[in-house]
Amino acid sequence: SLITRRLFAAAGMDMNKDVTAEPVGIDQAPAMLLDGRLDAFFWSGGLPTAAVSAMATPVARIKLVQLGDLVAPLHAMGADMAYYRQAVMPADAYPAAQDGKAVPTVAVANLLITTDRADDGLVQRLTRAVIDSRDTIGTVVHAAQLVDLRTAVFTEVFARMPELWQEFHVRPDEFIGDGDRVVVLGTLTVRAAGLGGRAEVPFVHVWRMRDGCAVAWACHTDTHLLQVARHSR
Repeated sequence: SLITRRLFAAAGMDMNKDVTAEPVGIDQAPAMLLDGRLDAFFWSGGLPTAAVSAMATPVARIKLVQLGDLVAPLHAMGADMAYYRQAVMPADAYPAAQDGKAVPTVAVANLLITTDRADDGLVQRLTRAVIDSRDTIGTVVHAAQLVDLRTAVFTEVFARMPELWQEFHVRPDEFIGDGDRVVVLGTLTVRAAGLGGRAEVPFVHVWRMRDGCAVAWACHTDTHLLQVARHSR
């Protein structure tokens, strides 16, 4: 309901006044829509969702409403809305209901979250399995077709640098090549934003190359020293 409420606000509507909301899930909403007990429903989930496919195959009994033009109004509502982004529902997600056309919509990221105690090797292997199995997974979950190493990271780490650090310098001191891997030894020199402290922190970057392009990167450094710099006065 959080996403729904925000979409209504972006469209200039009040969910409490302009519509009669029914708090039902995807297990009930399709039948209620077809029976005329609902005029429409919002659904946020993977593509294709079986319950939606059942309403759109083989004869379309539904229409997908485009929401793409609500992204800009969402962003105008404040910094918390920056995580909503415009996306396109592929034409083959629900073909009968889309008349063979892609439908602009609003997307939010699906995040795989673990703790700082998780084994780095396990996390790397799991992520690699998802990347390497993209085409196979994509035959069932359409969104997986869009997974790309170049865009897989969507954490806006670098965009937040000015907010966190007044100075942030990366000095590579040594490069070590071994087949498709390049290891970089160097030093981070940082000064936290505001009245934060300054620190010099050694790092190790491990790059994996393929066809002359970087396809994977891992950074190993003393994050404790960085946190001390951020919070010291």
